Amino acid sequence: MICSAYGLQILIFILKGKFEHIGWVVFYLLGMPFFNGFIPLYSFWHFDDFSWGNTRMVVGEKNGKLQIQEKDTFDPSVIEEVSWSDHEKVMSQGKVARHASTAGSGPSVVSYGASVPVYPGGSVVSGSVAMSLPSDDAIAAEIRRYLSDVDLTRTTKKSVREHVSRTFGVNLTSKRVFMNQVVEDALSGK
Repeated sequence: MICSAYGLQILIFILKGKFEHIGWVVFYLLGMPFFNGFIPLYSFWHFDDFSWGNTRMVVGEKNGKLQIQEKDTFDPSVIEEVSWSDHEKVMSQGKVARHASTAGSGPSVVSYGASVPVYPGGSVVSGSVAMSLPSDDAIAAEIRRYLSDVDLTRTTKKSVREHVSRTFGVNLTSKRVFMNQVVEDALSGK
């Protein structure tokens, strides 16, 4: 079976005139016993022989016995234990919330204790300062101004929404439908 597969491959190379590939097939066939035979046999035979490298750091000898120091021991006390409902709250807030200080650098990374809550009514709390969402007129004016300055063949609605969010420094996900409509109206000339 394997001979027919490689024989067919060599026949295709001859018919296509790719003679350099035939040399590589021969090289591969000559290497098969080494890579598929010798290396696996050697590795299984010397399965627990670690003379080729140190898996642990040797600190010293004491009473004829080697003292071994394990690197990077696991400390389970560093893992925060949080209930699933608290984790879901933090993750849902992290997807909607955004720090005003990272307005130009994409979504902020939310970790426990560092999330930015979003309250009903659209206000976002960053630190102790509440920032309200800009008015629809201000958003529409910024979208029109931005569209007048950019190459429209390379601009998407998403890039417009991201620019407006960065400009105002707040997450405007709740205004997505409105911003899409303003973009369509601006492009159609309304």
